Amino acid sequence: MKDKKDVDREKQKEEKCKYCRERYAKNKEVINKKNRESYYKYRDVRLLHKREYNYSEAGKRKNIRYLKKHPERIKARQRFNNAVRDGKITRPSICQNCGKPAFVEGHHYKGYDSEHVFDVIWLCFDCHVKADGLKIA
Repeated sequence: MKDKKDVDREKQKEEKCKYCRERYAKNKEVINKKNRESYYKYRDVRLLHKREYNYSEAGKRKNIRYLKKHPERIKARQRFNNAVRDGKITRPSICQNCGKPAFVEGHHYKGYDSEHVFDVIWLCFDCHVKADGLKIA
């Protein structure tokens, strides 16, 4: 089932003019590179806005809904992060998927059940987004 964001993106693609679709098809790599550069350039600003939202009343309500909906994820992440903090698990500096040196995040590829809390692969941000199936512009 498609969520609202996917439907909106498909609608936007259909509404683009023929010129824009052709231009994007020809220059896809260059346009995507510029989008990535812009994404990283304004990362601090976006994080600031996100932090402000998270402390607003609407953000707090959203966080409470998430905590109630996914308690197993919260517990698994806490146990895993505590193990990293305490030195029981060491964080590598290379992505296990693409091999590039970067700050890596633990991806729970087997899920968040208690027996799989420490079953993670270390991925850079880009690979983690792909593994989770998220779409970031």
